[in-house]
Amino acid sequence: DSLTLQDSPTERFGFYRSLIREALARDQSVFVLVPTAGDAEKLLPYLGKGIENHTRVLHGKINDQTIINEWKSALANDQPTLYIATAIFLAIPKRNLGLIILDNEGSSDYEPVTRPYIDSRRLAEFMARAGHLKLIFGSTTLRPETIYRTDNRELTPAAPLKYRLAPNVERVMVDMRHPLVEGEKNIFKVLGRE
Repeated sequence: DSLTLQDSPTERFGFYRSLIREALARDQSVFVLVPTAGDAEKLLPYLGKGIENHTRVLHGKINDQTIINEWKSALANDQPTLYIATAIFLAIPKRNLGLIILDNEGSSDYEPVTRPYIDSRRLAEFMARAGHLKLIFGSTTLRPETIYRTDNRELTPAAPLKYRLAPNVERVMVDMRHPLVEGEKNIFKVLGRE
């Protein structure tokens, strides 16, 4: 079962959180695939809140001993675990894996620039299909091929795909002709302090 979700990060993370809690309650582990180490660290406070003891963040910037310990832990126990990790950890040997969430699916960082030239999104999809796992493709902007597959009913939308997201950015007009700080000279700058 493969689902797609095109929504704002706040809405996506809320959806992920509920799916993760359901999977953990059924004693299943969850793998959240992210394109970069920075994405993994950024996602941790949103998805790991309240389940810190069951959450692991894995990426290429952690030390070798931690990787070995996590690998041994995955082999030794069937405790349901949330993995927020990059593609090099897709092969972690967790027997009770039930869900793969592919976040930021539209990112080009999933396509490696060196050998092996394996798109980790496709790898996650093959693994989900072979293991009969639930797979979620999520992003603010899904790739055109994913939208095409959704339109052709190869993938199922988790919610209607949103093409216009409500902006949550405050807009501020700054008058660059006058200095904002007392005593500052009125020197033209393209980008001011504001």
